[in-house]
Amino acid sequence: MRGAKPWTALEAAIRRGAALRPGETVLAAVSGGPDSAALAALLASAAARSGATLMLAHVNHALRSSAWQD
Repeated sequence: MRGAKPWTALEAAIRRGAALRPGETVLAAVSGGPDSAALAALLASAAARSGATLMLAHVNHALRSSAWQD
């Protein structure tokens, strides 16, 4: 993800009206990996700014031996 700017892309999507409207509930499926943790943090910040409600659902891809601990 070096050099990527996911926050910029997420902000652009919100400005286009594609996601996270006030009063809306958004469900994101995340695992315990670093990319999912980053996604959850970005969505939490965007939801707080927009007045949306964020719900997270855990998905175990079983790719790591410790994934069951997530």
